[in-house]
Amino acid sequence: MTNPYDQNSQASAAGSESARRNERTALLATARDLRLVVDDWDNMKEQLDAPLERNQMLWAVLSTEVTENTSLPDELRQNLLNLALFVFQTSLKLVTQPNPKDVMALVNINLSLAEGLSGGQ
Repeated sequence: MTNPYDQNSQASAAGSESARRNERTALLATARDLRLVVDDWDNMKEQLDAPLERNQMLWAVLSTEVTENTSLPDELRQNLLNLALFVFQTSLKLVTQPNPKDVMALVNINLSLAEGLSGGQ
């Protein structure tokens, strides 16, 4: 007879892996979209609003998940929430003062977090 607890653990682990994969994909996609604007700044800076808004929505979801996930170590949770705050503040600044340096800061944060979610692979 199969232990139902083991099935729940396996389903939970599979769900967590799927969620991490989805988060990685979303982080990489928004980083790519933001980077496309930076790579052709003079012609594309007027197109920054859409990828910036998607990035803000993504970080709103991530910060909510981090807040609700009590299994994360406190220091990790706080670091992720601090990153989210930086992303929100930088995004707000970019609405009124667009510049490629700040956009690249958001790109690098997304890429770093995506790498961390993949286990550094």
